[in-house]
Amino acid sequence: MANQMKKIKDWKRILIDTTALCSLFRSEKSGNKNSHDHFVRKLITYLVGSKTSNNEERTLLVSSVTVAELITNEEDSEKIKRIMRILDSKSVEFVDFDVEIALSFNAQLKHLLNKPSLHKIASEIGFETNNYAMAREWISKDFMIIMCAQGANADIILTADKNTFYPVAKEIENCNCVLTYEELFDQSDSY
Repeated sequence: MANQMKKIKDWKRILIDTTALCSLFRSEKSGNKNSHDHFVRKLITYLVGSKTSNNEERTLLVSSVTVAELITNEEDSEKIKRIMRILDSKSVEFVDFDVEIALSFNAQLKHLLNKPSLHKIASEIGFETNNYAMAREWISKDFMIIMCAQGANADIILTADKNTFYPVAKEIENCNCVLTYEELFDQSDSY
């Protein structure tokens, strides 16, 4: 990922985190009045329906870790079809947490993956000591998703998780992550 965060008009490769996908799924449910879910829908619809400032198509990325986190009773192929449908884009790419990304994960994040470092991060984001085992798992999965984004040369990661994912992303140098909250976006009727 780039050292400096690109402007939205230049986001070409956009990784959608698990929580943003969950907001999209919830926005489909009739009777959902959650304004955040509807903003995420509006944001993704804008990104899918527009091109970059260089007139290039955008690609939405989904990590294989996110696919695994979306536990349902559906068959794997049905889960993938549902993700493709909810993103409503011809340009969706699934990013595997493969050997290359795993090696990069261990090399780049070695200093963050030991128990004391993970416990420190867990404490900083508000986990209680008795929940550190669960916190280590969540934080490690978030790191894996972030490394998938880096491996796929994502310009940005979109997340709805301001409590865990976003603070974890801040631990990684050059990780460009944006929270999908309406108040954080400059909007007008023209865009």
